[in-house]
Amino acid sequence: MFKFLLNSVARALGFSKVEARGTLILIILIFSCIVCTRVYVSYIKKPKITSIQQKEELDKWVKEVQQSYQVKEQNSEVQDRYKYIPKSNFAQKRQKLNTPLAEKVAPPSFLEEEKEKNNAMASGPIDINEATTQHLESVRGIGPTYAKRIIKFREALGGFSDAGQLEEVYGLPTETIPLLQDKFQVLSGPNPLNINADSAKILARHPYINYDIAWIIINFRKQHGDITSIEDLKKIQAIDQETIEKLRPYLD
Repeated sequence: MFKFLLNSVARALGFSKVEARGTLILIILIFSCIVCTRVYVSYIKKPKITSIQQKEELDKWVKEVQQSYQVKEQNSEVQDRYKYIPKSNFAQKRQKLNTPLAEKVAPPSFLEEEKEKNNAMASGPIDINEATTQHLESVRGIGPTYAKRIIKFREALGGFSDAGQLEEVYGLPTETIPLLQDKFQVLSGPNPLNINADSAKILARHPYINYDIAWIIINFRKQHGDITSIEDLKKIQAIDQETIEKLRPYLD
């Protein structure tokens, strides 16, 4: 029978015996896969109920599901099919859970201090050298990262001497600087540099002094004595005029 089919396929399609044999085998495999799939879907994959008890449990579960949906649709308290109104006692518990922690445990004195700080912020400009991260984050466009970056730059300087120094904070958006300058002002002077006693490592921490300038200052101190004024610093030709002017508020 197989040889007859083989010869028939070869004559009909003009194949050689090898090609006809391969084609015939492929057709048989495809047909077998189709039959197996049909059998799997119809008999094997189909869930079977092995006992009357399982059938009763399944019917009971289906009825419960149907009843729950009917109750959900008929309930007059439901405004939305997917949003339920909680019962009164449950709502009270949720309200207690959602109460902010500060309102539960904060003493009245703490709340009063916070109110005073907020009132002070609203009444006038804030000293940029005393501003906290919370103060800075109250400005539109300033998040925790920028606020920490401003404070870090302020600490490296020893304090801002001019609000224009905000432009030197790395990455600070240009459009945010005027908003900061409107809300914050320099109301206290910066801490002066101890230029006659600090080591090169400490001096180089200042944003306006690098290691080269720090060693030049130390060598000048050794040769000419203490630097008592900005005029002494001008004698060091290796330091440009722009850097000297930036350092002026931290030397006077």
